[in-house]
Amino acid sequence: GFDLNQRDIKYAKKKGINAHRSNFQEFYSYAKSKKQKFDIASATGYFDMIENPVDEMHKLNKLLNKGALLMIDLPDFNSVTHGMIRSFPNESIRHLNACQISSFTFKSLSYLLKKNGFKIIFRWHYGLDFYMIMNYLIQKNKEFERSLVMKTMIKRYSEFQRILDEEKVSDTIFLIAKKIKG
Repeated sequence: GFDLNQRDIKYAKKKGINAHRSNFQEFYSYAKSKKQKFDIASATGYFDMIENPVDEMHKLNKLLNKGALLMIDLPDFNSVTHGMIRSFPNESIRHLNACQISSFTFKSLSYLLKKNGFKIIFRWHYGLDFYMIMNYLIQKNKEFERSLVMKTMIKRYSEFQRILDEEKVSDTIFLIAKKIKG
């Protein structure tokens, strides 16, 4: 495997995993030259950080065996958080971070995976959208932080966020896809 985080590489090596510290391009060249293929890949926090996710997916696809599993998590453009950012661009406290270049919808990510021979076998939405709402309300009125409404929102935070997660409108999509085409 490969990762940019040296701490994760050391941990993987302690567990007996053949891990290398490199970026994807370096690893792709290495694996291609060795004609290595893999049965699992994690692209968490990756496809939203690169300039050309279509090309990168195509390269990753070449490194995976048929039946391989791919884990991906990405910001969901159709989330409550992204909706608030679009509605209040000058007031939102949670923007995409400086490294994020793009976000996807479930539909666009599904298309990218299907086009590359993957079938989604697991989908999970999670996020901090309700936190975004609470902070926006405090930003608009500092007194709101001490209100009964805010106390109730804090007390029931997990329940409110779970509703957004169940409705599939939270800010992160996590998918596991299986490579079904060789």
